[in-house]
Amino acid sequence: MGLLTLLAFSTTLTFGGVIVLSARKLADVFMPVLGMFRSSGRFIWPLHYLVLTGILALVIWRWRERPGALTGILVGAVVIQGIDTEELWTQRRFRPAPWPRLGAPEWAQVDSFYRHVVLYPPYIHDSKLPCTENTFARDDYVRWGDLAYRKGMSTNSGYAARFNERHVQQVCAELKADVEQGRLSADTLYVVDPPKLALFQRLGELVTCGNVDGFNVCVAARDGRFREVLLKSSARAPLPPTAESPITPP
Repeated sequence: MGLLTLLAFSTTLTFGGVIVLSARKLADVFMPVLGMFRSSGRFIWPLHYLVLTGILALVIWRWRERPGALTGILVGAVVIQGIDTEELWTQRRFRPAPWPRLGAPEWAQVDSFYRHVVLYPPYIHDSKLPCTENTFARDDYVRWGDLAYRKGMSTNSGYAARFNERHVQQVCAELKADVEQGRLSADTLYVVDPPKLALFQRLGELVTCGNVDGFNVCVAARDGRFREVLLKSSARAPLPPTAESPITPP
């Protein structure tokens, strides 16, 4: 309990906005272990619960011979707690919202040989790298994570509490090189940001692109039910032409 409380105080103690104590240099030794925890202030909760439990135990012991009065005190405490959580009842902060699931029936036609859902560029929440810049909506990655979960696939995008920017940069660079050189995987669904669509269109016969649920989806597979879905969607709404010459298959 003491160690958790000490961790909650963090490496910098302030009072009224003024730094009282800084232990950053001392804590640097432990950061490889402690750095994984997000928002150390929450570790004060065990102490809070211990104090709360102690107060309840003291009240119960004090009024143990008057159960009627004890019941009234505890009910009053519950009422006060309910009033104090007004935002929970008014839902000013937490509002229910429908789950952002892809709804088009075409997703049922995704073939079993597809193993990955790749957003291009990838959406890595809070990443500052240029290679992750895109125009996807904030919660779009949830839709694709949901599809990947239901189909037993992996995905390259999401919201992580901690991630390695250097690793993200490496993966981004490899993905960009693969797309630019036409090295697309036949077991991957590529969800393409509209400004990047020309990079896939220029691959010519190497790729099949279409629009499903309002998203540009491209595949390199030469057969399959979902490829036929994309061909039909592109026939209904032709993709805009690109000025770049298609890449000739090797």
